Amino acid sequence: GLASARRLASALKLHRITNGIEASLVLLCTAVADAAVGGPAPTRVAVAAIAGVTWAMVVAHVGSILSSSRLR
Repeated sequence: GLASARRLASALKLHRITNGIEASLVLLCTAVADAAVGGPAPTRVAVAAIAGVTWAMVVAHVGSILSSSRLR
């Protein structure tokens, strides 16, 4: 359930990509990839991935809040 999802998220540390410094480093790397490829495709993929992780975190946080025993 929710506890195993929390453990998985904690182990993967995927949420860190939404922090400012980590996101900046990812986008810096994709800028270098853009220059190597000659187009903006890597940046589009990286921004979409960061946005996807962010929205997944929003849904997870809302689910966590709504399932909290403090609301009952």
